[in-house]
Amino acid sequence: MALEAPEQRDSNVRVFDDSMLGIAAVSAPEVTRKLSEITLGPFNALPSDERLILSETFAVWLDHNGSISEAAAALFCHPNTVRNRLRRIEEHTGRSLTAPRELAELCLAFEIAKRTAS
Repeated sequence: MALEAPEQRDSNVRVFDDSMLGIAAVSAPEVTRKLSEITLGPFNALPSDERLILSETFAVWLDHNGSISEAAAALFCHPNTVRNRLRRIEEHTGRSLTAPRELAELCLAFEIAKRTAS
């Protein structure tokens, strides 16, 4: 698994943290890649710059425990911008951020996408 993990920027070092999502994201590459494809579906068809903005917004929102206002402050944008971006993630994935199981699926799918991106 270590050899298959993506390298950190400009480094040959692979990093494994104590994140359950991180561990799950790299444990069975064929299965996890398929899970990410199924969960993110049409989201992956978006232009790369839009995917990047939406993915970053999702990650920052998670890092701030689902707080729209804290995520907006961290992203230097208006809270309505964060709400709009999160709504677009829901629209493009068909998953709700308020349904715990669907949110868990999105968390894992984005973690897989982040760790398998080349």
